[in-house]
Amino acid sequence: MPELERGLPLRLDDMQGARLRVLAGRIWLTISDVEADFVLRAGEHLHIEQPGRVVVESWPEGSGPGTARIAIETAAPPAAEPARPAVASAA
Repeated sequence: MPELERGLPLRLDDMQGARLRVLAGRIWLTISDVEADFVLRAGEHLHIEQPGRVVVESWPEGSGPGTARIAIETAAPPAAEPARPAVASAA
């Protein structure tokens, strides 16, 4: 669970399919090639659907604490299917 400090952005690559949850504080988040930026507060989350770099930074409200905590939940890899034995066809 990364802790973010004011003025120290966190750069994340390969986040497509992940969910970013804010555990404490408030954050500003931007995704490369996405026009909108996002502001999330404790208890909110964002599912990242786009490929590219994500930049996250603590964005305190007023004179509030300058830190925020986040959790990054990555998508589970698809379950592997067991190999099937080859079946010989009758000729």
